[in-house]
Amino acid sequence: LNAGTSNFFKENLFSAMNSKQINELQIKMSKEVPELSTAIQQHVSSKLDKKYENPFTIHELYEECGFKIEQICYTYIHPSPPRFKLTHSAEDYKKAQLEFGKSWQGMLTGSQFVVVAQKI
Repeated sequence: LNAGTSNFFKENLFSAMNSKQINELQIKMSKEVPELSTAIQQHVSSKLDKKYENPFTIHELYEECGFKIEQICYTYIHPSPPRFKLTHSAEDYKKAQLEFGKSWQGMLTGSQFVVVAQKI
């Protein structure tokens, strides 16, 4: 988790908070989640060939196969970075999915995407 990602969450997901609340959250994050400064242990899935899992290049692959992408829906949207280890309700996940599932923000906050395409 880098500063850019933290800022994205702060500015886009926690934007309803006032400056005092955001400051308190930043202090809490730095004190209570010290592992944010350590490297992420790579999951076994990091060894898989994921060249087809890039929403920036997936259009080219689909075009080569004779399809036109109509929409990309981002899934498994996280209300906050998983490394924060914050507790969220099912409603929080639902709200995040509805808000970011079909926008560019979902590309950053979701862990997967679904392509809706039509044969041309």
